[in-house]
Amino acid sequence: MGQEMAFGRVLGLDPSVTAVQIARSIFGEGPMVSALRERMGPVKDLEPLVERPKLHEGFVAGTRISTLAGLRRVETLKAGDMVETQDAGAQPIVRIERMRLPALRAQAPIRFAAGAHGAEREVLVAPNQRVLVRDPVLEVLFGEAEVLVAARTLVDGEMVSRVPGGAVDYVRIVFDASHMIFAEGMAVECFRPGPRPTPGDTQPVTAEPGAPRMLRTLESQMMRKLVI
Repeated sequence: MGQEMAFGRVLGLDPSVTAVQIARSIFGEGPMVSALRERMGPVKDLEPLVERPKLHEGFVAGTRISTLAGLRRVETLKAGDMVETQDAGAQPIVRIERMRLPALRAQAPIRFAAGAHGAEREVLVAPNQRVLVRDPVLEVLFGEAEVLVAARTLVDGEMVSRVPGGAVDYVRIVFDASHMIFAEGMAVECFRPGPRPTPGDTQPVTAEPGAPRMLRTLESQMMRKLVI
């Protein structure tokens, strides 16, 4: 157990997070995790921490969301609260989902500096959070003046960057339909319950009903060179 505690401290995580949990959340079940299990024994503490490691949409706790009651920190929102949307006025939240993950590799949050894509102040989101990008050039490229892009594909190392280290609390807002909402002034998409394709795939991604087009990885890379 001492080795496990030290592993968590080195990464800046809660000391009770074990090496097995961290490895499983990053690499999935495999030889590395099996070897750690054999060496360190059963994992019992904080199992829910990584039981759903694919929750890579949403907002880092502390992000302020525009609601009928004004700006609210996302972690204080609950089902029934009315959130301002770009397309349909104020809409009630159906469900709030939360998860804590090690902020490592693909799970690390994406930071948008103030001024990036409409952000009025710094905002951190999950890697696959869909961000609305607007530019006249987009209509020439894709036939639409605004598109949705996975946050991770907008990383440029300056205005948009990945922030690894420690643990991160992600909060996801669910509506009964796809809606564009505002996180620190930046327009982002929140979704309806049900199956959802991963943004940024090389395969075509079908947009939610009423939502702007979702760009694929290669399209996002082309757009970034010409627009951002």
